[in-house]
Amino acid sequence: MDRLTTILTGPSANAYFSQQPLEFDGSVELEAVLRYIVLKHHHGDISTLQLIKPHAQVVRGADGNPFISQTNDCDLFIGTAARQDEALPTIFAEGWVALDSKPYPVNQYLGTAEETKVYVNNELKKSIIFVRKITLRWVRLLCSTLFRVFPWFYPTNPEGEELQIYKSFGAVHRSSSKVDFDLIASIINDACQGIDFANLATIKLLTDYNKTYIKNRIKNLEGNEESLISDVREYEERIDGCLQTLDKIRQELYCWKSAPESKANEIVNFFQSRRHLRINEVTASGSGAIDFGIVETLEYYDENIIDNVLENASYFEDFPFAQKVCDYIFRRHKGVFVVESKFTLKGLSALTPVRCERHCINDPEAMPHPHLCYYGCLGGNKAYIDNYLMSGDWQSAIDQAVAATKNINFSDTTVMGRFIEDIEDFAFSRKCILLDDGRRMTPDEFVNYIERSQDEENE
Repeated sequence: MDRLTTILTGPSANAYFSQQPLEFDGSVELEAVLRYIVLKHHHGDISTLQLIKPHAQVVRGADGNPFISQTNDCDLFIGTAARQDEALPTIFAEGWVALDSKPYPVNQYLGTAEETKVYVNNELKKSIIFVRKITLRWVRLLCSTLFRVFPWFYPTNPEGEELQIYKSFGAVHRSSSKVDFDLIASIINDACQGIDFANLATIKLLTDYNKTYIKNRIKNLEGNEESLISDVREYEERIDGCLQTLDKIRQELYCWKSAPESKANEIVNFFQSRRHLRINEVTASGSGAIDFGIVETLEYYDENIIDNVLENASYFEDFPFAQKVCDYIFRRHKGVFVVESKFTLKGLSALTPVRCERHCINDPEAMPHPHLCYYGCLGGNKAYIDNYLMSGDWQSAIDQAVAATKNINFSDTTVMGRFIEDIEDFAFSRKCILLDDGRRMTPDEFVNYIERSQDEENE
């Protein structure tokens, strides 16, 4: 493993914690260790866990005291020098201790990668780091000495698995050594056993949505009721239309007021029961919206035309590798593509696909659904979805959106052209193919695996 991939920094954990890693090389590794520290030393229910919040920005000037206020909104402030010829800031404020001398000369240790000044405040439980430039080697050295940067977590030196993590990152201090990411990932993932971040994120997001949305919706509807009653009295010529709208609003208001908890539980239970649905964002203002992703496998297509498509379709002419992949998957059924789509459910009455190009946030290894992500096209599924929504059956509408995500239309040459390009572009980078035994492979790994298996059968 040449990069650190853990449950603690996966999409579900990020959604639950509502916090993404910082955007610099190695930031995911740093975030993984920071979350591991608090998880390892946390006692009590996971819902009470408080993360170490990092923040990074460019700094100017030699006086470091003004940057202390930055720790009001974070626990670890990392300031990078704006200019290479400027001295790093220095903090003289009371309570802030520089880690620049024995027994913990952290500055000198990190300085082997980049010039660094580290300050800790044990009373506030905050840390500030000034560094000449953030590099991957410097980040990994920082990861190896975080028990010094956050001494309040470690009244004694780390032991056992924690010590193994720090020692593994510390290997980069020796230029010939590499970080053992497999070991680190194993330790961190073991600490996450029994924690279902996807379910926790769903409950958290939808619970917050229910609390805020229902309250706001009742308030808005009550305001609309008063306004419409006034309009009826003032404009008799509009009385028929206003009364009809009033009746609809009163019906919805009665629904929310009479049993708001049952409606809230209905939403939570539905999304919990559909594990391929991933909540991305909820908006309680206005009409209310739930943005969610669908991670599914491409299984619905016209098998009657697959032979003709693979042998004659123009979009395969310059892409023999993609043609081979599609042959193994759609004709020989050696695996399935994992795809992702995104939708927005507004007010439980409108469901629309979100055009999101190639970036998949719920399963970064998945393929973007060619119809939905690039063109927002539902095909024949749109009529079914609209009919379900008109009758108030939003659950069936979402299930129909899932069906659309599992479908691909080989007759749409424009869409298929994008799909073929993605197979070629992601041949080595995305494990977007799922085998029957549960393994995920890149298109290149998949083709090599099938051909190797065929050679072994022929021997």
